[in-house]
Amino acid sequence: MRKRYTAAFAIAFIATAAVFVVSAQDSSNSDGEANVEREILMAVTSGRIRSAPSLQGKILRESTLGTRFKAIAEKNGWDEVRLESTGDDEKTGWISRSITQPYDRVKPGVQMQAIAGKYFARKKMRFSTAKQLFEALPGAADEAKTFEIGGDLRLKSLEALSIALKTIPFGKEKASPYKEFLEKYKTDVVYSEPAGEWYVRADRFWELHGRYKKHKVGEEIAWRAAANPIPGECEGYINCYLYLLRVTQGEYMNFYPSGKYSRQALLNMRAMLQPIVSDVRTKTVYYTTSDVSDRAEFNKMLSELRKIVASTPFVEKQLVLKQIADIAEGYR
Repeated sequence: MRKRYTAAFAIAFIATAAVFVVSAQDSSNSDGEANVEREILMAVTSGRIRSAPSLQGKILRESTLGTRFKAIAEKNGWDEVRLESTGDDEKTGWISRSITQPYDRVKPGVQMQAIAGKYFARKKMRFSTAKQLFEALPGAADEAKTFEIGGDLRLKSLEALSIALKTIPFGKEKASPYKEFLEKYKTDVVYSEPAGEWYVRADRFWELHGRYKKHKVGEEIAWRAAANPIPGECEGYINCYLYLLRVTQGEYMNFYPSGKYSRQALLNMRAMLQPIVSDVRTKTVYYTTSDVSDRAEFNKMLSELRKIVASTPFVEKQLVLKQIADIAEGYR
C-alpha cells in the first residue's frame, strides 16, 4: 500500500513540475520577450512610445507625465504596452524602462510626489514641463491615500502653473502654445499690466486652502497664497497698500496667528508699512482721499489689521501695532 501511494505521489509531482516548466517556457517567446502583465507609470513629461524595443524604432506617439499603461511583455529593458485606439493600426508599442516606474497602487500619491519633486528641484523649468506638472498633479491627488499628500500635490500643481506663466516671453501671449494655454485656463490666471506678467489668481490658492484648512498642509497652502502676487499697482494710494496687506499677510495670520510663518508675516507687514509711516508728516508720496466710502474702507482695514496683529503671540507685533496707530493718527 505504501509503495502504491509513493508511486502516485511521484507521478503527481512529475505532472505538476511538467506544467510549471511548460508555463515557464510559455512566458517567453522565441524572440526572448518575457510575457508579463503589470501596470507602469510614465515618469517623465515627454515619453516616446516606439514601434520596436529600440531607439531606432519608429515613434508612434508621445505620452505625458503620470499616464499609466498595461505592460504585456518586456525585452532588453523595454516594455511592450497596450495603446488606446487613435484610429491607426498600432495597438501596442514599446516604452523604455528608463522613463517609467512600476505603478505603486499602495502609495500612488507618494510616488508622484517623488517624481514631481525631481522637477521642482531643478533651477529652471521649461514651459512644457511646468504645463504637464500643472495638468497631471490634480489627477494624482485624486488617488492619494491621505489629505496631506493630496493637498500637497494640488499645491504643487498651482506652483507649476505659476512657473509656466513666468516662462511666457513678454509679448508672446498670442503665439502658440501660450495662446491656447492661456485661453484654456483663463479662469485660473490674471494679467498684471504694470508688471507685464501673468499670475495665478490668488483665489485659486485660497479656495484650495478652504478645502484643506483642517489639515496640516492647509497652513502651507495659506502661506503660499499670502505670497502670491496681486496684479495692479497702488501708486501711493494707502487704501490699496492696506488692502494688499489684509488679503496676503493679514489673511494668513487671521487663520494662523501662532503659525509657523506668523513671525515672518509680521516682518513683511512691518517692511511694507514703514515707508508709509515715514511719509506721514510730509505726505509727499502716500495719500488718502476725503471721500466718505474711502475713509470708511481706510478705517475698516486698519481696524481689521490691528485686530489680527494683536492676536499673534510674537513681540514683533508691538512695532506693527505702533505703525498702524501712526498711520491712523497721521491720516485722520
